[in-house]
Amino acid sequence: MEELALQAEIEQARRRRDAALASLAALDAEAKPEVPVPLVSAAGLLQRSCLSPQVGRLPCELWPFVFSCIARAAVPEAVLGRLRKQLDATESQGKLVPLPRAGLDRDFQSVLLDLCQILAVALRGRRDFTLDLDEAWGVVQKKGDYFPMEARRASSQDGFGCIMDLDLPPSLSIDNHERPTKGSYGFHDGLHNLLWKGDRTTDKDDLVQPGIIQLELRVGQLYVFPDWVQTITYPFEGPGQRRWIAATVALTEKSLGLKARQRILAKVLRESAWMASEGEEWQPRDPPFPSEALRSQRRWEKKRHSLGGSQPPWPDLWQADDVSLDWLRGFLAKYRTVEMVATRSAGRESSRRTRVIDVLLDDAKSGEDCLQSFISRLEHRLQAESKAHKERAREEPERARHPASSEGDVAAAVARAKRRASDQKRRQAQVREASARAVKEEAGATKKKRRTRVSRIRGAWAD
Repeated sequence: MEELALQAEIEQARRRRDAALASLAALDAEAKPEVPVPLVSAAGLLQRSCLSPQVGRLPCELWPFVFSCIARAAVPEAVLGRLRKQLDATESQGKLVPLPRAGLDRDFQSVLLDLCQILAVALRGRRDFTLDLDEAWGVVQKKGDYFPMEARRASSQDGFGCIMDLDLPPSLSIDNHERPTKGSYGFHDGLHNLLWKGDRTTDKDDLVQPGIIQLELRVGQLYVFPDWVQTITYPFEGPGQRRWIAATVALTEKSLGLKARQRILAKVLRESAWMASEGEEWQPRDPPFPSEALRSQRRWEKKRHSLGGSQPPWPDLWQADDVSLDWLRGFLAKYRTVEMVATRSAGRESSRRTRVIDVLLDDAKSGEDCLQSFISRLEHRLQAESKAHKERAREEPERARHPASSEGDVAAAVARAKRRASDQKRRQAQVREASARAVKEEAGATKKKRRTRVSRIRGAWAD
């Protein structure tokens, strides 16, 4: 009996544990945002503090402005040793030593790609991409060598760059950061600098952060940053040489599957509705008609132009007001191409830019015909409307130059004027009523205060 009771208690405890875990998972699911957001954001870098005791230690919060970021990791000494040997084995005698990707240390590549992935996910908020080592090279710097500003771009549209010191001469160490700076800007010898924006002399006075990030003089610190960030290395004095390794990493979007196609197609149709479904085929939908707000001219308005007539709305006014062309311009800017990954015969992946029509529709020609039909309908409508406007202006030149007011337009204008006058009278009456009510309430309050004061005086005399 005791054994059965113990088993029952154990089962009950397990059920309670499972229920608690399920509740916790449900709470996590509710708290998790539906759309992934980047980790590197002002909300993610929020800092909380409090004010001084003189003002009561009130809580305060600090949000930094976020533009981009860099990442850093310490590489093990064993990996650094293998990289030094690989750099020594090269036969190049110049400052830049190309390193083959196939022979580059595997552990270093793993650390580099993992750090790039962390930075990419933090900036993009999603994992629909692939990372590949693009190129790598070693650099040998001696006394007085100076490496000007440059940005090594990867082969893909987006990517990362990296830099890591392998050896430092005796004159360069972490203690140099504590020594007095040189130059008007304030730099140290032999520093790697990352430039993410241009600086002005008034930035500090304007409360703007500097655009130059100075990297520490420490061996084995791997820095990863977007490849559009420019780098510059200052010279140093003294014996010895400095060696570092740099590389670029290509970032490409993953190929779109069926679900991704459906999501993009649904988004395009929801935002634009430029195609209509008829059975199993997609047919181009008629473009929306231009707004009548700018085309129609009020007949009772005064003359605004030197010639006296209304300005023809074609073609500039139509192009500026037509919602069809506004949407079409945004559609082409947003969904023109998409990054795709194509598999070569050798089994190696490469990226290429693909038209979004080819992604959404199996038949590329049908998608192109749909969009071309949409544009052609806009052009035909423009020509027809412009021709009709010119014919009306030619048949009735006097009426086009001096438009007459119709009875319906005049009646509508008079009705609107009467409504405005009645609304104004009603508002004035409401203001007068509110003023009278306020005066009455103020007089009542004054009488009440007077009675209270008289009653107090009488009570004092009675005492």
